[in-house]
Amino acid sequence: MSGFAVEFRRDGREASIESANRMKDALRVLGADKQATIADGPFAITWTFSSGFSLSDPSERQPVKRADRWHLLFLGKLNHRAELAEKLRIESDGLDGIPDCELAMGAWLKWGEDCRDHLYGGYSLLVCDTREHRLTAIRSPERSQQLYLFEERDRLIVASSTKAIFAFPEIPREVDELKIADALVLNHQDTSRSYFKNVSVIGQSCTMVASRDQEPRTRYFDMFENVEPVRFETDDDYAERAREIVDSTLATAFRVPGKPALSLSAGLDSTTLAVLMIERMRAEGTSGTKSLKAYTGVPESTWDGRVRENWLGDESGPVRALARMYPELDVDFVSGKSLAFDQEVDMLQSYADMPTRGVGNSAWGAAVRINCRRDGHKLLVNGAAGNGTVSLGIAHILFAQWLRTGRFGKLARETSRYVARRPQARLYSVLGQAAVNNLPDPLYDGYMRLRGHVSKQGYRAYSAINPGFAEDTRVEERLRDFDSDDRYRMPRSRQDLMRAIMQKGARNDGGGLFEAYKAMAGIDSFVGYEDRKLIEFCFAIPDDQFYRDGVDRRLIKQMMKGKLPPEVLNAPRGEQASDWHSRRKRDLDRILAELERLEGIPEIAGRLDIERMKTVTREWPDDTPISSSDYPDYGIARYGIGRAIAIARFINQVEGRN
Repeated sequence: MSGFAVEFRRDGREASIESANRMKDALRVLGADKQATIADGPFAITWTFSSGFSLSDPSERQPVKRADRWHLLFLGKLNHRAELAEKLRIESDGLDGIPDCELAMGAWLKWGEDCRDHLYGGYSLLVCDTREHRLTAIRSPERSQQLYLFEERDRLIVASSTKAIFAFPEIPREVDELKIADALVLNHQDTSRSYFKNVSVIGQSCTMVASRDQEPRTRYFDMFENVEPVRFETDDDYAERAREIVDSTLATAFRVPGKPALSLSAGLDSTTLAVLMIERMRAEGTSGTKSLKAYTGVPESTWDGRVRENWLGDESGPVRALARMYPELDVDFVSGKSLAFDQEVDMLQSYADMPTRGVGNSAWGAAVRINCRRDGHKLLVNGAAGNGTVSLGIAHILFAQWLRTGRFGKLARETSRYVARRPQARLYSVLGQAAVNNLPDPLYDGYMRLRGHVSKQGYRAYSAINPGFAEDTRVEERLRDFDSDDRYRMPRSRQDLMRAIMQKGARNDGGGLFEAYKAMAGIDSFVGYEDRKLIEFCFAIPDDQFYRDGVDRRLIKQMMKGKLPPEVLNAPRGEQASDWHSRRKRDLDRILAELERLEGIPEIAGRLDIERMKTVTREWPDDTPISSSDYPDYGIARYGIGRAIAIARFINQVEGRN
């Protein structure tokens, strides 16, 4: 884990080492083992670092300086390092010992800002040019640590944590009301707004350049803009290429002391990673019985077994089937039965200086991290982003597309094949969904409201925002302005779906938590499918690689032909934290007491609908509700209360009430 910050004097004054030291002290919590401070021309630079997460950590030194001109700061992980080293003419011998920051500097010296075209993986970097007095900040299209920007006429501060910005006492630390309101209604699309007034965010896939004579200018890098179609001879060729890219990406996860561990569910994404990691270990001669440690979240014993229709609340069955097929797999089934619903929320928010929205998964996630740390692992691989790449499901997009374009024969054949493979599916329902997805917005919204879909009833169905605060901050207008509503309409094409997934504001917001999780838990994370090379490949290939002959999510199934058990291939979608109701139930008295305390704080009561949350808490249903039809305040009970409490604690922390 690490942190960095730069103060850039745009007024012609020399930067001071005192400024660098001030920022270093604030960032030490994110990097206790190594620190560096430099004042060079108009730049005050600081870097902090904690070791033990990578094979190259002993060689890590930042900022990287070259030609008495450039200072580079880097945070993240690079994928496909061997390919990059070849481009930079770096010998492969000893490559594991070369830190990513050195490769990034080589790429900068060779390509300048265009280095982003050659760097893969999630990263954020800063480059200070002491000759031209220019500061450049780059964030990758892949998930990366947020970069924060504070601007005054005479100076800029860019940092990986707001802690460095507020190390200067003259900068007030005040919450941004619009961002708080947006967070309460899940509007994450204002990607340049932070949770603090006068502090902005350099967004994912953006490059910011500022100089003495030029105000900060930010450009968005559209990773799909120049992607050319990819066409191969056979299906096996597509599957083999996808597998090659994922294999190369996974090499990054093995650049750790010891072995990586895996967060494993019953889904195709993480089970595929399990197999590929085991096969890598076999090829390297490091496999053996129980050689890959995996952690699977399961509900605690108090769960009543209720879950949404066609969802899987306990994923242990398919995972056990996978373990029988691969004796190398050592699975720890984790329930976190002794942990609170809000486990680690306060600690995480204190490291991140932002609220977390995933309170419902806190206990499960904390239990996995606790066990992973107990077992001595430093990195936990997960399968997030698989459903935006190799396991993309597009059957219903294509059905609606064929209906819209009059390809009725194709529609009839493929929907019949689709239904034939799914005993629970009905042809009239599949065709009806295709028709609904082509309705104009007003008719679509009316239909969904009639059906009682919670996600189509407006933000009040899941948000505990105070109605007066919602009106004052114009949340409905902002939802429209940022094209962020709760309808989640199906995109019209696969490419539109992939764009939507990559441009989600929630992905950008989540970047503020990366180093905080690492600092809090002492465990790094790695997303096995979060790689631009893989994303671009999946964007470039034909639709029929993802759906054909009734088979959806076809690419990953082709990749793993004969390598996954039927229990995994046929498993319903997994429901994380299916025991949320019973876990929350034992904390109801504590939740109610906290809500009553918050009610006495005008700054909180004015932002949150405390009375509504108190009512839901007092009238907690006996059984696990699974929809708003089942329980009208389902969205508030499951999501709204936890999210509102996390935001209230964040506000109290900032305003000095915790």
